[in-house]
Amino acid sequence: MKSFKKLITATCLAVLAVNLNAQSTGTFQVKGSFNNFYPVVFKDSKWVSSPAGEPTTLELSRFSTHTDSQWRGSLCAKFTFHTIEWGNASNFIDANIFQYKHDGEVIAFIAGWEDLSLNNGEMQIVIWLRGGTTTYHYRSNGAQQPKIYDGVQNPVSFQNTGGGSYTYKTSVNPEVNSKGTNLQRNLYTLGEKNYFKGNVGIGTTNPGTKLDVNGTIRAHEVKVCLNQGCDFVFEEDYNLMSINDVAQFIKTNKHLPDVAPAAQMEDEGINVSEMNALLLRKIEELTLYVIELKNEIEELKK
Repeated sequence: MKSFKKLITATCLAVLAVNLNAQSTGTFQVKGSFNNFYPVVFKDSKWVSSPAGEPTTLELSRFSTHTDSQWRGSLCAKFTFHTIEWGNASNFIDANIFQYKHDGEVIAFIAGWEDLSLNNGEMQIVIWLRGGTTTYHYRSNGAQQPKIYDGVQNPVSFQNTGGGSYTYKTSVNPEVNSKGTNLQRNLYTLGEKNYFKGNVGIGTTNPGTKLDVNGTIRAHEVKVCLNQGCDFVFEEDYNLMSINDVAQFIKTNKHLPDVAPAAQMEDEGINVSEMNALLLRKIEELTLYVIELKNEIEELKK
């Protein structure tokens, strides 16, 4: 009889363990102001799952753009994460986020996220979600009971175990990609060719050109394509300014002819290709001036 009771107890505990880590789905609303993003806490419930644990996945969605109100916006997001738990490392939070109103207009429902477990063992992350009685559906590969700090269901702020106070945000964190992939760790691509259709930003979240770098670039070699060389300077019909005209231009404008003033360069930057060609052209013009001066000197010697 005792053996039978032990078997029943062990079976119940096993079923309970499975249920605690089973897939969960649900719906919740974030109240408060529509202009604010409120902290919602989720569990890394697969951290201790049998037999060896696995990353927790969390999907957040609101597929109909008219949920809650007309054209409020749609969301399809998936988080994959493993919390640090007192410094166990191998932690990460990756996110794929797609959110729009209509006609490609982006509306942010997610303002940021953070691992809350550096100084505790609570296995939790926080995601800031837009309020205003906005509905979210979730699905996770582990048990979830979202805790919402929107000033209605819970206070707008909370103190994290082990330190740190958290409250709502009024804007999206600048490092959040609101319409694509967010990777916390390093990215290596091993393909021989990697294609990027749009602009690429390094150190900037708003690249305005095909490659926009906010910082220093180091390279062994840089090859810049030229649209036109400058040998036309040596053609017979090239209109070379006289030395006197150049002197007068410099006196009036405080910069060389055809060269932008310093203030414009500082404000707009320079096109390396165009500037190299321009500098070569000026060197070639200087060469012509030197030849002209040499000829004048030779004439004076006679």
